[in-house]
Amino acid sequence: MEANVKATKLAWARKGGPGGVKNSYFFALSSLEKITIARKGISKKELIVIKDEVELDYDQLATILTISRATLIAKKGTQKFNQEISERILLLNDIISYGYETFGDKDVFNEWLRNPSEALGNVTPLSLMDTYYGLDEVKKEIGRVAYGVY
Repeated sequence: MEANVKATKLAWARKGGPGGVKNSYFFALSSLEKITIARKGISKKELIVIKDEVELDYDQLATILTISRATLIAKKGTQKFNQEISERILLLNDIISYGYETFGDKDVFNEWLRNPSEALGNVTPLSLMDTYYGLDEVKKEIGRVAYGVY
């Protein structure tokens, strides 16, 4: 199946994974497939699934995606974000999927995102996710949790 067909299916919320949490369909795709999806754009409808899953408000999501809250809210249903924002959405989604897989529970991971981490300089992981380096640090910290290296 082609990546663009995969992207048009609202499959972000397929059931499965640890504890029956919803995992991202895009997480299982190759980097080349994600590049194609980012270039074609992610729709607002697809983004809302992530927003609701992680219980982010529009202010938090706008900060992570580095766009204004007004721009985020103004986008409608099937309207797509540009390549840069779509790529950030895919990166965010990778972290969420990795977190759900590692923590085994959506609620536990969502809580972890909102609590200060000593390993991250006593700030919340969520507060670091507005830069590519911050996203990378959060992903590395999830990896340390997965392997028991604190």
